[in-house]
Amino acid sequence: MVASPLTYEFIIIGGEVLIWMWLGVSMFFCPNWIPYAELKAWTPLLSVAVLGVAYTMGVISDRFFGLIHLLLGKFEVVRNIRERLLGLIYKLDLGSSNASSEAHKKPSLEEIGTIMIKSPEVYKFLVQSNRLFCLLRGTFFNALPMAFFGIPYIYRICDLSWLVTIMVVVIWVLICSLIFYAWGSYVLGYQKGVEHFYKQLSETQPNTTLDTNRTGKD
Repeated sequence: MVASPLTYEFIIIGGEVLIWMWLGVSMFFCPNWIPYAELKAWTPLLSVAVLGVAYTMGVISDRFFGLIHLLLGKFEVVRNIRERLLGLIYKLDLGSSNASSEAHKKPSLEEIGTIMIKSPEVYKFLVQSNRLFCLLRGTFFNALPMAFFGIPYIYRICDLSWLVTIMVVVIWVLICSLIFYAWGSYVLGYQKGVEHFYKQLSETQPNTTLDTNRTGKD
């Protein structure tokens, strides 16, 4: 059985969750709370178990992060900040000072459904883009607790100076900024892709559309 790309994304997101959970327990309790030497003989079995747990945590976390994203979008302040950041990302991607993200809204069910019916190959491409932005969204949200638990853990274990710790924080902020940029870029790319292909397919195949008003039998 060949694993789909989505499977790998769940494993990556779940693995990140397990990392910051491990960092949190290590920071508040003992860094050596896991008896690594005693578990060495169980490495193959534990590897399979960790992958299984990571996959499950990835599925749960993806839904949870999606809910957080949705709830944050209900606050006007968050929406304004988001639109400004997406507008900046849109300008950087297009290289135009007059670019605006306002022209690209969230795709409708009719647009996505029409593309799915008329061009399954294009729909698969858009789904892949959507998966990538979900992966980046999960990585961005995971980066926050990883920094919260990881930086104090590294500071305590490695006995870093304040200057080195500040440098680590700055580097982490830059990494999170790059992740957010990639996330926003894929979101805008997905929205532009749906809009472009929907318009193109509607012009070339005007008689096939998704009826979003059908709720029962014919």
